[in-house]
Amino acid sequence: FQGKKKIYSYTIESTQNFVKDLKFSPDGTCLLSSLDDTTLQLFETTLSNAEVEWNPCLSFSEGEVVYDIDWFPFMSSFDPSTCCFISASKDHPLHLWCAYTGKLRASYLGFDHLDEIAPTLSVSFNSLGTHIWGGHARGCLRRWDVTRPGKECEVRSPACKGKRKGNGQAGLLSKISFDPTYSGMFAIGSYSQTIFLYDERTDSGASDGVIGELRTEKHKMGGVTCLRWHPNGQIIYSGGRKSVEILAWDTRNTNEVITTFGRLSETNQRMAFDVDSRGRVLATGGSDCSIKLFDAESGDDLFAFGDYADVVGGVSFCPNSKRIAVGTGQRHFDVEYEDLSEGSEKPRNSIDVLDFERKVEMTGE
Repeated sequence: FQGKKKIYSYTIESTQNFVKDLKFSPDGTCLLSSLDDTTLQLFETTLSNAEVEWNPCLSFSEGEVVYDIDWFPFMSSFDPSTCCFISASKDHPLHLWCAYTGKLRASYLGFDHLDEIAPTLSVSFNSLGTHIWGGHARGCLRRWDVTRPGKECEVRSPACKGKRKGNGQAGLLSKISFDPTYSGMFAIGSYSQTIFLYDERTDSGASDGVIGELRTEKHKMGGVTCLRWHPNGQIIYSGGRKSVEILAWDTRNTNEVITTFGRLSETNQRMAFDVDSRGRVLATGGSDCSIKLFDAESGDDLFAFGDYADVVGGVSFCPNSKRIAVGTGQRHFDVEYEDLSEGSEKPRNSIDVLDFERKVEMTGE
């Protein structure tokens, strides 16, 4: 990489608001952001004139803190019926939003043993887009049929059985990620510092679909906040709270980390990372207000820059493009700004779309 060019930029109005998550749509025409003020914003990324003011075309309001978001895997702007995404928020049902009209299409609920709504901490469509999977507290996993909104769902709780048998995934299930090769395998990370592999084709039973666990004794692994698959479906990357490394695992040998990627993560805030659609570059944000690009296979440094005013917590590659979206910010308190000189402004967070130029063009570009 020899440089970067800013294509779009949006400045968040409130200095107390910041980006929690960013995701490009599968067709690369839209960018979805989750903010700390419980709102979701949708941006168009196909504007021909980059000089015009870039603002969200749609905004969605949730009733509480947004935990997770995910696009419908076959989303295409040419087919409005596929233009939708799912959101999970505190003490609320899962919401399926229309990315064309901004209206709510459907809700999906799960109830706990007290007959109260069980908050979904992580959510994901399966690779085929036929089901929605949600991770909850106490290792509880739920699956809804996309075509059947409401409270009817399948419940899997391997941890409840594992507490007696010494196995199973316990704790808060914080992240779900599906194998992009349609194998039916998916990974779930928890705040209890565990990552389990599941097979959705396995019926709920004694194992509840558990096929393996990723373990390491050589590397420190915090509570899992981000999981990404390599496009080949064999390698998965994980990052956690206060973890200075992103770990790369081979799903064929779950007891060994094959590569590490260094970054700075000093707080419990989610520091996102992403892998491009070709599986060649891994990009990550960090507490040092920088973005780092690595070779996704070898772990070698490719490019880095640190010209942002605050923590970089959101990173997302545009499918089939060299563009990358970046979101900044973290929670601040007024006491932190007491030393600002008169007339000085508090730093404002932003959402940017950057285009990177490579020194050597890759085959097929």
